Amino acid sequence: MIKEVLQQNWSGEHYSERIWQNTDALAECTCFHISDEACDLRAEIASIGVGTAGEGMFTHELGHHAQWTLLDAKTNNSVGSRMNEFAPKISGYANASKSEYLAESFGAYIRGERTLLDPEYAGFIDSKAIDRSTNHDIIRLGINMFDKSDPLYVESFSIEEEKGVTDIFLHGSSSSVQIKREGKLVNLSPAEFVDELYKRGYKGEDIRLASCETGKGDNSFAQQVSKIIDGKVKAADSDVYYAPNEGVLFVGDPSRNTGKWRIFEKGVEIND
Repeated sequence: MIKEVLQQNWSGEHYSERIWQNTDALAECTCFHISDEACDLRAEIASIGVGTAGEGMFTHELGHHAQWTLLDAKTNNSVGSRMNEFAPKISGYANASKSEYLAESFGAYIRGERTLLDPEYAGFIDSKAIDRSTNHDIIRLGINMFDKSDPLYVESFSIEEEKGVTDIFLHGSSSSVQIKREGKLVNLSPAEFVDELYKRGYKGEDIRLASCETGKGDNSFAQQVSKIIDGKVKAADSDVYYAPNEGVLFVGDPSRNTGKWRIFEKGVEIND
């Protein structure tokens, strides 16, 4: 479908065989910047003159794909019930039907027009990512709270999941964590962080805080969070370094583990 749409609008010398052979990689790049190769391809599309209209059509069709494969029925219906409130803010075409509204919402999300979106939809998409397998199934890859301008936002998608644990990606310290809201950095207390977690799709499972020093010292940030949520909280007692090429996190040193992970449950440190 993506290829057909582009072929209907641009022809002749503007077509690159390399692009057509890598449409799936382009889809990954447009959504979540999975690889340098994919983003080189997207840049090639931009260089051949398809312009913002072409890219808009591209992301709109990806929005339909996201609707069909990513949204569960409950979220689909919940977001759709508020279409009359948010669709007029996004585009005229978003008013055509619920399906077109959801596709246009995805396009607005990719363009960074978050203030136009239903907060539930934006939060749900935040909590999802595209798997790099050949069938391109949609899977959960943690909750990424880094600002999209932060290099760690991209690197987070390369960190391999730890079985039974949901990774939470953000900056932190022994007393707070930090996110960006409306362009400003905001420090969150344990209670504020938990509230933000639930807004982004958290369901009460065990979590790993992929952030610096959140497990450091007595009554650390992670320990306080464990008193609030039902799941266990795993956190580092030192700086956390991302190694995207290896798909792992190191504690205390960029090349090897010199710190340690601590696990808390109901405010008590446990051995697990």
